[in-house]
Amino acid sequence: MSGIVTSADLAGEFGAVARPFFTLGEIERRLRRCLGRVYDEADVQKVHKKKMSVDEMMFGEYIRLLDNEERWDKLGWPLVDRVHFIGLLGRVKDVRNTVMHFNAPSLKAEQLDLLDSFVSMLRLYDPDYGATSMGWAT
Repeated sequence: MSGIVTSADLAGEFGAVARPFFTLGEIERRLRRCLGRVYDEADVQKVHKKKMSVDEMMFGEYIRLLDNEERWDKLGWPLVDRVHFIGLLGRVKDVRNTVMHFNAPSLKAEQLDLLDSFVSMLRLYDPDYGATSMGWAT
């Protein structure tokens, strides 16, 4: 930014920078809730011996958890193709790593679209989650 900077300019810039953080936070919360309702300690430990619950897992571990067809079936999402979902989750993980490690000044439109479509899909399977427009739990 250069020249005269207004509060509207700052708010717009903040929104552009913060949006991926909020969307990723909502994705992770919804995913953990969905998986946490289904998978117990035994399931989690098949992926990571030292972790006790889905809440302790990271995106790569979610992928390993769901990449097993038997565990996927336990999730009970018959309208979602496992391979496609895991592919999307892998792409979300890559975007998450870029954002959280500050490797890119701003995300590309297709990366933002990926996050938006993925969180929209999770909202279908976690409709009772009380999120505000900022993505925070109420």
